[in-house]
Amino acid sequence: MNMEFFLDPNRCIGCQSCVAACSECDTHRGHSMIHLQYVERPISVIDFMATVCRALGIDYAKKNETPGGRPVGVVDKGAKPIAELFAG
Repeated sequence: MNMEFFLDPNRCIGCQSCVAACSECDTHRGHSMIHLQYVERPISVIDFMATVCRALGIDYAKKNETPGGRPVGVVDKGAKPIAELFAG
């Protein structure tokens, strides 16, 4: 199972203590399961939400309907996941 999480770069000081803490976990046999990757561009809320949806396997472009027939999107129109996080 591949798990990912996102860090708020406004709060991250680059110390990588999260990487060190993960490597201390007995279930990983001393290897960190965290790979930090920095994206050097501003990210909109809708792109962030599309990225979370893609990471979870949710179709972010899907349109649902309310019981009254009103269309409701998972995220706003024009959202694009952060492609750099899914490369490789």
